[in-house]
Amino acid sequence: SGFSLFLAERTKKVHFIRHAEGFHNVETTKTGTTECLERGANQATEHPLWDSRLTEKGIEQAQALKGHLERRPSGGRSFTAFDLVVVSPLTRTLETAQHIFGPARKPGMPAFMFKGEA
Repeated sequence: SGFSLFLAERTKKVHFIRHAEGFHNVETTKTGTTECLERGANQATEHPLWDSRLTEKGIEQAQALKGHLERRPSGGRSFTAFDLVVVSPLTRTLETAQHIFGPARKPGMPAFMFKGEA
């Protein structure tokens, strides 16, 4: 028993990052309730807060997290150099991921073929 460096190198880490502040978060904070998000009988896409974007504060939060991750030790690699980033298709989550990890590669394109990452 005990800690094995061999196993530590083969271990995958999973990180969960919530989206940064969006306009819907501001509205629920302002009203003190989530009632402003209710849509009644209308389609979700008809709601004014549907697919909210990040606020300026949200962009700053994502950039701050990127800076924090870049300063963390990670076996000689930038901590923002992940093997895989999985993101919800909502605008606020895509914007958060882009501010933290940079622009997405084309699907199926390995990192060594992506311009600027060779």
